[in-house]
Amino acid sequence: MEPAGDPPFCANGGCGAAPCIWLDIGTREGPRIVQEVEKFRDVLLEKGWQLGYDLHFERVEGAEHNEAAWAQRVGPFLQFLYPAREAAV
Repeated sequence: MEPAGDPPFCANGGCGAAPCIWLDIGTREGPRIVQEVEKFRDVLLEKGWQLGYDLHFERVEGAEHNEAAWAQRVGPFLQFLYPAREAAV
């Protein structure tokens, strides 16, 4: 059971090996969701994710919840989740 005060989406953990997670939030998405995403980041850190290794977190000042805002971050998002690897020849 999830501890009181944690965001509701933290209860569904337990996915086995830790996947890489990109987590970002725009400050114009609403004050409550910003706080919940930051709490979620903290829960992930407590469970063993490491910033810069298998977890990226970014609070984007002034960003909204829309395609224009996401387009600004899609390049780094893809590079983090799908880093270039040396070709096996």
